[in-house]
Amino acid sequence: IGGWYLSDSPGNLTQFRIPGSVNIAPGGLASVGFVESTLAVTSPTVVYLTKDDGTTVANAVNTALPLDGRSVGRKPAGGGSWFLFTDPTRDAPNASAEELASFLSINEVHYDIQGDIDWVELHNSGSTSISTAGLWLASEREFGDKIPLGTAIPAGGFASWNTGFATGGGDEVLFLIDSTDKVLDAVAIEQRAGRAHSAAFPDGSDEFFASIAGSRDAANNP
Repeated sequence: IGGWYLSDSPGNLTQFRIPGSVNIAPGGLASVGFVESTLAVTSPTVVYLTKDDGTTVANAVNTALPLDGRSVGRKPAGGGSWFLFTDPTRDAPNASAEELASFLSINEVHYDIQGDIDWVELHNSGSTSISTAGLWLASEREFGDKIPLGTAIPAGGFASWNTGFATGGGDEVLFLIDSTDKVLDAVAIEQRAGRAHSAAFPDGSDEFFASIAGSRDAANNP
């Protein structure tokens, strides 16, 4: 969206041009400072998002936002309903850690020929799409090897990330954490000789089974 515009007036849709460096990855999130955008801090709060032609309004919001430190956002991210948030979630999913933990789970892993985990799959058991922006996967207990996520997982769907978590050929504990290093999910996985995959069955459960053939980004059927 670099080159697009933000404005608080329909008569001046090109009030602030978004820097060209601002890009939103598929399923991801990005933000621009409110004061930086020269938008008026008033209630109701009015914001127009206009395409780079300066005339086509892509989206707009007009809301009675209390000026007390709270934010207003769509929940789930990109959905049609708006909610007030006591704790703003800038560049992160508009959901509490408890809500994310109830729907997102580590669902399958794959071991490379050295016995290290080279990709990890998550499952969204919820009824709406969930953005994983602001979430990480890690294998170290201090989270020193955490990798950022950032893809939206559709309702009932799956997504995976290349990881490169070293195991030394042994068992492994994996963590799904948020931006405050709060653990949303953790699994202890037993590596079995001759089996390149460990997968939860049923999907999203705590029961993992070793298998020869995997089902990356799809339902597990060991």
